Amino acid sequence: MQKSSDAGSPQHEEFENMLLIAHYYAARAAAMGHKSLESVAAKLSTALLRHTDIVPADKAFFEAGVMCKVWYTCFFIHILVKEEKQQTLTNK
Repeated sequence: MQKSSDAGSPQHEEFENMLLIAHYYAARAAAMGHKSLESVAAKLSTALLRHTDIVPADKAFFEAGVMCKVWYTCFFIHILVKEEKQQTLTNK
């Protein structure tokens, strides 16, 4: 796209910005389908917060909050299980 006659124009910049947003949404949708990629989906949701001039802010913040809550809960449970295993090993 850099070789087009519109390179550097406001329309070109807007197109690239919208393309990036579409890419974030597509990648997040793909990541949400896999349990192991929940952290990636949460990070993509927070990355979309940079674009609240295009994406509705209330929707972006709600989705990021929900995704981060799910990811943080899973992360916290993982830490607790790991600590419990450590305590079990040290008590033997």
